[in-house]
Amino acid sequence: MSNQGFAMTEVLAALAVIGVVVTGNLGLALGGLGATLEARRGQQAVALAADLAGRIGALPTIDWTALPAAGPCPAPCAPEHVAAAELAAWSRQLAAALPEAEAELQRAGAEALVLQLRWRENDGATRTLRVGVPL
Repeated sequence: MSNQGFAMTEVLAALAVIGVVVTGNLGLALGGLGATLEARRGQQAVALAADLAGRIGALPTIDWTALPAAGPCPAPCAPEHVAAAELAAWSRQLAAALPEAEAELQRAGAEALVLQLRWRENDGATRTLRVGVPL
């Protein structure tokens, strides 16, 4: 009987050690997943900034900081209305990719704009991306 009790104690000790190891590995895996999600959001922000820079580059003579409200465009459609529609479409993409994100477009002299994107991570931290867009 004493041998059986000793074997049971060894099994319980081994299970406790395995439980500690599995718990530690689970914590590492969850931390890695969180870092992956943060990196993915950063990648999405960079892709969205590049997309808007391309849209601005297609209409460089427009003042992108003072566009009319997006809406139906009477024919012939003025470039400002096209730019407003492009900015509205881009804003919808931003909201879909980075919920609760904010974007601000400011002038940086006569030859450039600055796009600032802000979004919140899972841990509540706010991340910011600033990109210069030449005109």
